[in-house]
Amino acid sequence: FELYGMDLPTRDGTAIRDYIHVVDTAQAHICALKHLLDGGESRALNLGTGRGVTIQELVLAVEKATDRSIPVEPMAGRPEDPPELVVDSSLGKKILDWQPELSNTEIIIKTALHWHTAQVKSRES
Repeated sequence: FELYGMDLPTRDGTAIRDYIHVVDTAQAHICALKHLLDGGESRALNLGTGRGVTIQELVLAVEKATDRSIPVEPMAGRPEDPPELVVDSSLGKKILDWQPELSNTEIIIKTALHWHTAQVKSRES
């Protein structure tokens, strides 16, 4: 796994990102459609959890979930990558009456692993 930037001003030196489960994103889109159908204003809204996870924390969580070691190759940071991207979705939550329910790291990894395993099995059969 190529990890770009390990010397950032974050808690472990790797980039912080706000990960959201695809089902939570889809649910927010359904809420947005209902909002529009009810006559609500069209506008851009951020969707996220408001919680940041470092890339290193994500790698460790995947290792724990899979019980496998992930070899990490440290790469030079890319100047265009900000150290931290965490979403303020408070307006989206308020307008859409929406809340992410599946967007913690463990659930995201578990469902991604389940999906990937199912894809491999379907290709083998």
